[in-house]
Amino acid sequence: MTLDALLSALGPQVVQPGDAANRAYLTDWTTREPVVPLAVLRPGSVQEVARALEICSARGVPVVTQGGRTGLVGGAAPLAEGVVISLDRMAAEPEIDAAARTARVEAGVTLAQLQEAAAAKGMMFPVDIGSRGSCQIGGMISTNAGGMRAFREGVMRHNVLGLEAVLPDGRVMSAMNGFLKNNTGYDLKQLFIGAEGTLGVVTGAVLRLRPAPSARVTALLRTPDLKHALAVLEALETHLAGLSICEVMWPDYYSFASGFRGFDPLPCNSRDDGLTLLIEIEGAEEAPLRKGLQEVLEQLFEKELITDGAIAQSLRQIEEFWALREANEGLPQAFASMASFDVSLLAEGSDDLIMHLTATLRQVFPRLHCLWFGHLGDMNLHLGVVDAGGGRIAPEDVARIKEIVLSGVLEAGGSIAAEHGIGMAKASYMPQILSAEEIALSQTLRAVLDPKGIMNPGRLF
Repeated sequence: MTLDALLSALGPQVVQPGDAANRAYLTDWTTREPVVPLAVLRPGSVQEVARALEICSARGVPVVTQGGRTGLVGGAAPLAEGVVISLDRMAAEPEIDAAARTARVEAGVTLAQLQEAAAAKGMMFPVDIGSRGSCQIGGMISTNAGGMRAFREGVMRHNVLGLEAVLPDGRVMSAMNGFLKNNTGYDLKQLFIGAEGTLGVVTGAVLRLRPAPSARVTALLRTPDLKHALAVLEALETHLAGLSICEVMWPDYYSFASGFRGFDPLPCNSRDDGLTLLIEIEGAEEAPLRKGLQEVLEQLFEKELITDGAIAQSLRQIEEFWALREANEGLPQAFASMASFDVSLLAEGSDDLIMHLTATLRQVFPRLHCLWFGHLGDMNLHLGVVDAGGGRIAPEDVARIKEIVLSGVLEAGGSIAAEHGIGMAKASYMPQILSAEEIALSQTLRAVLDPKGIMNPGRLF
């Protein structure tokens, strides 16, 4: 039996029978009902990952790799007939090389751990997402995470210099170099970035760091609509070289966030009050940053591009501003169910599209609220569709909501998978996203590396 073989090879410190495993490994953020796999494996080394995959490959047993289980497309949900490989024990202290501006990390290191280790050496890792305390570097690489600084610093793909991964048959591919420029044949690490665990298990990486800024200024701005918000962004980018973050919240989301957090620094009284922007600029000294921001904001007020604003005056205010933007983490607590979306839109026509989708959903489902928010800098927006009364949305209604939103985004030339990936939730839409040639080549590549189809089956396509 597979379970016996795994126990014999790896021992009970690594192998937990599925029915005896911690419930945390039986779900992810998208699955409320646990799925009991054959076993949950928690390897502590690359060699243990390799041995586990070798055994599973020989027996054709499906493997689902888990990081922090913070994904929203079902990519880490267990399979009853398979095993789970969790990387949470592979979390040694990151090795920070400030001179080389690199970090060597194991896959189970959380983003927050990396940020703390880098900060201690005066450095920063530029990719930042709200689930930083739980998400793991291996999962961020596998899903090509983006986050709040992507419009300036790029996504994970642009910040991974080297990679280590275990192939489905147990072979280890190590390309852990730390060079920014390294044109020596195929860039094999790119195969695993964004592959969602379908080509192998990412076990380690060399990441690119930046010097940490010594000062930052944070502000909330109110602007009439998306067209004005984009004009504000253009002005900020033109006049403020240190602009690092520009987040956007629609009125319904801001109303939820302020109510959920219990404070409202920029009162929003109705859906007509406009959009709220959270911006941050960084640099060497705070005083010039504040002066430059104040001058730009005065111009924006005069041009009526913004109608209200507040610049944080203390660390507490900075935390409050950020707490509003990151209140989306409370949506699962506040609502029994939610249809969530992660899309990229073209700037032109996106305001009309958002209003059309919102109006259509309200017409079909009057009790629903559409909570739009996201990253204005790269037009990667998120939508949470929830029942206004906090009740559960019926599965057939969730399916209808997804059809309305995803079809509308695709028809408008947008992407329905901006930074959360495809997973199981969006796999059926792949023929509408990729050309037949792209899908065929992707399937060929997957078959070459995983001929038995054991790695994360049912994900992507």
